[in-house]
Amino acid sequence: MFDYNEYIYEVYVHKSFSNAAKSLFVSQPSLSNIVKKVEDDLEVVLFDRKSNPIQLTEAGKIYIDAIEKVMELEKITSENLKKLTDSKQNIFTLCGSTYFCTQVFPEIIEKYSDIDPELKIAIIEIGTGEIDDFLKFNLADLGICVENLNPKLFNSKVWFNEELILAVPKSNSINDDLLEFALSYDDITNLDNVSQEKCVDLKLFQNENFIFLKEGNDLHDRAMNICYEYGFRPNILIYMDQLQTSYDIAKSGKGIVFIRDRIVKQDKFNDSLLYYKLKSDNAKRSVNLFYLKNKVFSDKEKEFIKYLKSFQL
Repeated sequence: MFDYNEYIYEVYVHKSFSNAAKSLFVSQPSLSNIVKKVEDDLEVVLFDRKSNPIQLTEAGKIYIDAIEKVMELEKITSENLKKLTDSKQNIFTLCGSTYFCTQVFPEIIEKYSDIDPELKIAIIEIGTGEIDDFLKFNLADLGICVENLNPKLFNSKVWFNEELILAVPKSNSINDDLLEFALSYDDITNLDNVSQEKCVDLKLFQNENFIFLKEGNDLHDRAMNICYEYGFRPNILIYMDQLQTSYDIAKSGKGIVFIRDRIVKQDKFNDSLLYYKLKSDNAKRSVNLFYLKNKVFSDKEKEFIKYLKSFQL
């Protein structure tokens, strides 16, 4: 069916038989005959030749859509086969948010280089909503995020679970009456063992200033929903792009922030904030590994992914 897809597609792109013929270095009559042969074989008309410029018929739209899918599959297949056969292509690319690129990936890559120094691993820092495009267009091999990607396009695997907690500047006087609820470092490293009775009443903070991530970020939506559960809309002083930056601003005493527990675990010596556990299902989420369903990995890459899944953060 797709023996002449290049010819059909050029007519579609140029919306002209004459311009398509020039692009293909064939005569216009030859191109017209090829298109007509395909139409006769399929018993449909692909182009409305009476319109100017030439337009697709409904059958043509279906055919072009199929061609584009075939072209994309051919591209991905070619890239995957090249990766398997080209011994020089030993670069595995991870993509994720600033947090993962600065706080998580470097340690993992450093340790894995002792296991397999031949596999070169690259990191791409991406923003919210970019991960699917980076994976879909093979700009990255594996992505890490908390959002759910299209299961028809991507395979996913839960990497680890985490919990959101409230970080409040120690200088804020609201802490004076809440010290019994403040979490110790040991509490934060074992949040599952902290009793529900130690969860703070978030409504007590309804008149305080918050630092939020911008809309479209999973943590923004979860933090907003948690506030709604407690019956108030937060006073948002600043909107930020990155969670790490929000955390740094909170440490300077400028506002309250919802933070992932792992950031606090890594910041062992911070004494400018107090932390509180939240009673909400929205405070718990999973961090997932994503890759294209038709992605082909080399043996070396499979070993790294296996290592990554088992890495203890």
